[in-house]
Amino acid sequence: MSTKLPIISLPNLHISEHEPLSKHTSYAIGGEARWFARVSDVSILPELFREIGRLGIPWYVLGGGTNTLPGDEGFDGLVVAIADRTISIEGSCISAAAGASFAVLVHTAVTAGLTGMEWAFGIPGTVGGAVRGNAGAFGGQTADVLEYADVCNPDTGVVTRMTRADFAYTYRWSILAEKRGVIMRAVFLLTSSTSAECKKRLDELLATKKDTQPLGARCAGCVFKNILTAGLPASLIPPEYKGKDRIHAAWLLDRAGVKGTRCGGAHFSEKHANF
Repeated sequence: MSTKLPIISLPNLHISEHEPLSKHTSYAIGGEARWFARVSDVSILPELFREIGRLGIPWYVLGGGTNTLPGDEGFDGLVVAIADRTISIEGSCISAAAGASFAVLVHTAVTAGLTGMEWAFGIPGTVGGAVRGNAGAFGGQTADVLEYADVCNPDTGVVTRMTRADFAYTYRWSILAEKRGVIMRAVFLLTSSTSAECKKRLDELLATKKDTQPLGARCAGCVFKNILTAGLPASLIPPEYKGKDRIHAAWLLDRAGVKGTRCGGAHFSEKHANF
């Protein structure tokens, strides 16, 4: 690969070289990206991807850097970091650029007296990642509240508006796991309430988190998926989970004895085995 990136000149785009990916991941690991592009306005993404395609540059889109494990050897291409964190509210809808913090989005909704996303407070990462992966917690999930998202095809630069149904959501999965697409912005439909009621619900969930989770640790939240019981032979479902729709990964990890297990600088939390 050439030592210099051919010029891509677009507004709201800043490209640097030899950027340590460890500065942009929740685990604080990873080597250098050969080039690192910060996009502060998602509207330029179609043109940016057309330029990337024209130049034939390997690329990777990085959101909040959670659930992302870049190797120590780094990435010999262009990492595109969506740094547009715009959030706006219209009626019962809250709109956010893909780079907005998911937790900040929830706090903004709660402050405005919009309920329906309190379960998401404290989930690490960005709106784009949450929409793509159907992030969820405490019985709630992104699929419950997403109205639509604008998605850019990185091969053509064409933007498509995808509804909740278009994402074909299942547990921690969306069609974007199979179909190429970069989320630009998402709109969520919530329910009008009062800020006081929303904050009360939020405080209850935060109290549960503090009691059960290692808040403040360098991690990506719960790492492993729960096991869905649908289709499992009855003999494989523990008595504690008979009649339930999923077996908690933390319960399994707990019984596997991994709490506190270490490998170098990484370890399973002694408070919650799925962190």
